[in-house]
Amino acid sequence: MELGTKLRFTRKKKKMTLAELAEGIISVSYLSKIENNDNIPDKEVISLLFEKLDTPAPKNLDSSIMDDLDEWYKVLVDKESNQAATMFKELSGIISEHNLEEYISFEILKVKYYLMVNQSEEARELLEEIADYEDTLNVRNFFYYYRFKALYDYTVHDFQGALRHAKKAEAALPTLLVEEWDLADFRYFMGLINSRLRKTTNCLSYVMEALAYYNAVYGYNRAAECHVLLGISYERIHEYEKAEESYLLARQTGSSA
Repeated sequence: MELGTKLRFTRKKKKMTLAELAEGIISVSYLSKIENNDNIPDKEVISLLFEKLDTPAPKNLDSSIMDDLDEWYKVLVDKESNQAATMFKELSGIISEHNLEEYISFEILKVKYYLMVNQSEEARELLEEIADYEDTLNVRNFFYYYRFKALYDYTVHDFQGALRHAKKAEAALPTLLVEEWDLADFRYFMGLINSRLRKTTNCLSYVMEALAYYNAVYGYNRAAECHVLLGISYERIHEYEKAEESYLLARQTGSSA
């Protein structure tokens, strides 16, 4: 994250206006240029601005913690609840607002964690907090923010909202490098949303893409989930033979896990 973006994020987090932060240090117009990454101030100005925000000036990113966050996310996707809870406690103790890259990534991943442990109210409140600084998110965090926003909508049975927000996440994919296991999980989720909305053709398309990955890596449990969703979809369009075949494959695949 660029310096100006970090500054804007911190200011918004502290609920401070441009004028309030600039007062006594620099002009509002100059601060605006800094926040838009159009101008790089000297170190003294940087120090004064972050000091006024009662926040240390940003330092280099600790890649090991970002690796831990990536590992935690994989645990969340794999629905390993005990390990996820343990890692959540550990990460909560070492991540602070002083390192914004880590902090923002952690806050966004916490939404998925709260939903996994059935704390939907906490997830909703956190999503509202993140919305205050949505315009500071990089593309990757934007993708996960809207993905988990869609997951929250799905959890509370707002399926139209889930589709709308999932589509915003999907629009970011062409500019991202997303690992295949993560992409398959997202496609299955898109299939679920479309199934709920009776958009059967879309559901079949997404789920078949997810299934192709799970079959390739022998992900039996996830493949079984895909077959069940395919069976439901085929029933809806009166493709009863395909539906029966899908349900049979779901039982066979699930028993192989």
